[in-house]
Amino acid sequence: MNRFTKLLLAGIIGLGTTYLTTENFPQLQRYKNSILPFTNLIEEQEVPNSMEKTENLMPIVKVKTENERNKLEDKIAELFITRSDNFQDYFPGGILLGKNETEKGNFFGKYTSYDPQKTQETVEDVLKKAQKTRQRTLIYEEGEGGYVAGIGVLPAAKDIGEYYTNNTIESTIKGRVILSKSKDFRTAQVKKLFEDYAQELHNRGVDVVLGPVLDAVFEEDTQNVLAQQDRQFSQKHIEIRDIARLYVKAMKEKGIKTVGKHFLSVGLADEGDIHDEKVVNPDKISPRRWAGQTYSLFKKDLQGIMISHTGNPSDLDRPYSISERAYEYLTKESYPASQSEEDVFANNRREKGRHKGINYQGLTMIDDLSMRGLIDYVQTAPLSSRGKLLTAQAKTPESKAAILAFAQGADTIICLHADLDEIVQSVASAYHADKQFAHRLDEAMKKYAVYAK
Repeated sequence: MNRFTKLLLAGIIGLGTTYLTTENFPQLQRYKNSILPFTNLIEEQEVPNSMEKTENLMPIVKVKTENERNKLEDKIAELFITRSDNFQDYFPGGILLGKNETEKGNFFGKYTSYDPQKTQETVEDVLKKAQKTRQRTLIYEEGEGGYVAGIGVLPAAKDIGEYYTNNTIESTIKGRVILSKSKDFRTAQVKKLFEDYAQELHNRGVDVVLGPVLDAVFEEDTQNVLAQQDRQFSQKHIEIRDIARLYVKAMKEKGIKTVGKHFLSVGLADEGDIHDEKVVNPDKISPRRWAGQTYSLFKKDLQGIMISHTGNPSDLDRPYSISERAYEYLTKESYPASQSEEDVFANNRREKGRHKGINYQGLTMIDDLSMRGLIDYVQTAPLSSRGKLLTAQAKTPESKAAILAFAQGADTIICLHADLDEIVQSVASAYHADKQFAHRLDEAMKKYAVYAK
């Protein structure tokens, strides 16, 4: 191959890569960075919260959609949140916008940039489908900013916390706030950040944010997934609460629902990533009490709480998302120490006494079904005769996990990668097979109706 041919081939590959990262697959950006790091030349895209310029983009005007969900399967589908391209027969109750729908890649940038036009086109398409099918769906955003790419240009949570608490300016917040020794001034600056973010979400038609993050990651736990991605406001719950109140208030003023996460606390785990492996919270009472107190203080402000797949040390290391004990702690004023006789798992605890609960009355939501911390557990955990009956028609681990989560207390489930149609059908089979499960699902539907209105 002569020199000219090599140059021509390199040019074609470069143009093709540019097209792919810019127009179709912005998630390829990180692979490009690992292979061709020398191409990261655009200064503004050295941080993950740059924004594409968009002129004359009017805010979305949302029209109320009728919600004609008459079949059982359609009602069950409303309890799921998925991607805009991950459903066929059953229209989900929520669409979570990802990087492909909200971000624009750039071959010469280290990170993608937020694209309002692209985001709005996606939302408008979803809303047209909802109008056509006469089935309501809500638009969801990850709600974090920073290194969790999505809508808007909110700085990373850690950078917000460092500015608010210590008056320091890190990379993603640079140019967005002003140094000041006055805590009141810094509070006003952070408040403005959240207000601007809420305004952009509102303009693009977002109904719900999966935030604020209420986890506290200790400084020494550098291997914790939240710490690695700068997704926590602080290591101290008292500071997290102060910042989260500003966040929730800004969203409320724009009519956007908030879902606090991640119950009980992903931040407690010393290391590990529940996306890829089983992770169990340490058996330390005090940090869990602090986390529980945080949720207790926010229980009237949050429309939803997202329950994580980290293992619950108080329930045989079972993921919180399928732990009856975790749901009882969250939703009841007091709850029994022992596992119920009709639990879906075979190994029952035998403890005496009762514990004080948080008594949260809003929507309980679980994180994405396909995370290994959940899937690996449900594939090996011994089920009771009732658990086996409920999951008899489940063809995939995700279907099994969804049924178990609903049975234990979940109201809504995020399902980003698994086959939603198959899961809906499996849940419907469990509904017909067990009156207690049917009653539990009816309760979830009633709670969702209140939440979604």
